[in-house]
Amino acid sequence: MRGGGLRHKLEIFSEAGARDASGQKTKVATKIGELKCEPLSATESAKKIAAGIAVAGQIMLRTRYYPQIKANLSASYQGLMYKITKVDNTKNLNRELIIVLELPRV
Repeated sequence: MRGGGLRHKLEIFSEAGARDASGQKTKVATKIGELKCEPLSATESAKKIAAGIAVAGQIMLRTRYYPQIKANLSASYQGLMYKITKVDNTKNLNRELIIVLELPRV
C-alpha cells in the first residue's frame, strides 16, 4: 500500500451511553479516531461484490490496519455519517483493511 494514495479523511465514532438533563439515557457519538483512506477502484469493488464481501451501493475504502476499527461503529466520510457494516482484514496479514460503509436507514 502506498501512503501517497491515502488522501481521504475518515473519522470513526463510537456511540457511548450518556444521560441528558432530565436523566434519560441517550446515545452520544464520541470521536475515537481519524485515519486516512482511499476508495477502492471500480474493478476492485466489482471483485469484492462478486466475492460476497460487499453489496452494490455501499462505499468501500482501503486503509492501513487498525485493530480498533470494528463493524457497527459510525464513520464520517465526505461530510456524511455512515455505519460501518463490515471490516475485512485483507488476507489476515494485518497490513490493510477494507472498510464497507452504508448510509444508516431512517
